[in-house]
Amino acid sequence: MKKLKTFPSTPVFAGILITFLTMAIFNFGCQKERFTKLPSEPSGAEKSLAASCGDTLSGQTVLDLMENPDDPVDTKINMIMYHYAQAIRSAAQNPTQLCYMEEAMLGDADSVGVSILTLAQNSTSFAQAINDALRNSVNTYDIYPRGVEPGIDDLRSNPNWDANTYLKERTEYAPYSYHPVIYFTKRPASCDEHKLPTVVIGHDVDDCDDVAGWRDTAEVIVSEREADTTSEVIIFVGPGLETYTLEPASGWHSPSGFSNEAPVSERSVIDVDVDRRQVKAGYRFESSARSEIRGWVILSVGTSFEEKGFDLGKIHKDDIAISKIFEDDKNAFTASPDAYIAGILFLGTYEYDWFASKKTITNDCASFNTKRKMKYNHEYYFKACGNQVLGPLVGNQFPFFKTFANDKCMFKFKVDSI
Repeated sequence: MKKLKTFPSTPVFAGILITFLTMAIFNFGCQKERFTKLPSEPSGAEKSLAASCGDTLSGQTVLDLMENPDDPVDTKINMIMYHYAQAIRSAAQNPTQLCYMEEAMLGDADSVGVSILTLAQNSTSFAQAINDALRNSVNTYDIYPRGVEPGIDDLRSNPNWDANTYLKERTEYAPYSYHPVIYFTKRPASCDEHKLPTVVIGHDVDDCDDVAGWRDTAEVIVSEREADTTSEVIIFVGPGLETYTLEPASGWHSPSGFSNEAPVSERSVIDVDVDRRQVKAGYRFESSARSEIRGWVILSVGTSFEEKGFDLGKIHKDDIAISKIFEDDKNAFTASPDAYIAGILFLGTYEYDWFASKKTITNDCASFNTKRKMKYNHEYYFKACGNQVLGPLVGNQFPFFKTFANDKCMFKFKVDSI
């Protein structure tokens, strides 16, 4: 693939001209000024961290921040999402189209994202609005696919060009293909047709894992904490599942109130920790400085299944570059003896992205999978399935260990009694 063209550095006059053109096309500007945060009241430590990240964004634009120097494929997809973000911002100006999008997202119970292409296929007026905005964005910005894809200049001049289908078909990170999707990380109660949403792109832009986008006409950065606490409606735009209306497998049970922190049940007496962990060089699924590692486990509980998530901390990119091995206890999950003996049916670790739509990780042994917040489907480190993947209980011989290792990672699990 040819080197992707990025938004060029321009003299002041050219920058003003580009800004003017953007405002004329979309009826909303792109303020190339210092980024602003959404309203929040962080603690002292959080405020210091956010301020250090905010200082590095001065003078940059959302488009500048779509670059990932370590991954040209990610950069290409980010640029495609940039075009779609412009289209969603444009559509949101129309109250009918705004509620068409938001009501579909409110029905997305699993947060896997709602396909923009599918929405367009089900509404002629929405399809026309999105396609017009995508064409305008491609014509305005000197980024992918301009200068990269053969024949793109001829397509741009064709009044019948379907930019939506064209860009969707190029949203691919081999071997997976994606739909550009929209989704919430915090759901409003309903659509307010008089309230313009903040629109952000699902890509981390700094070491605080912030994302970037627009609040009305102003460019903003949004942190995970802000997204969780703000009263603003935030629409995320990112790569999503190829088929986003997946039904749970037969027999699947997701307990109410499930979160990424594994709750300790009163019946839990088997404790599982990770006392050695390693992400190997060449497998850093993160554009910021630290990879955030999380895991999942699916247990057989009675006649149903129970899923628990656990947090294994962050690993700095420099430590991944040298394949550093960490020897420290990270609590994973607890289980009752009955649940443990019945079977740990699916287990693994992955790169957690708070801003991403959920992606399916396929269980190779059974019909139940898991959905995890990852930007791309390949960003898991290992997965193991089948009855007793951590080994059987043998009398009272505690602790005992099980190591999972491949070309991506090494995790050593310790099973003990409480």
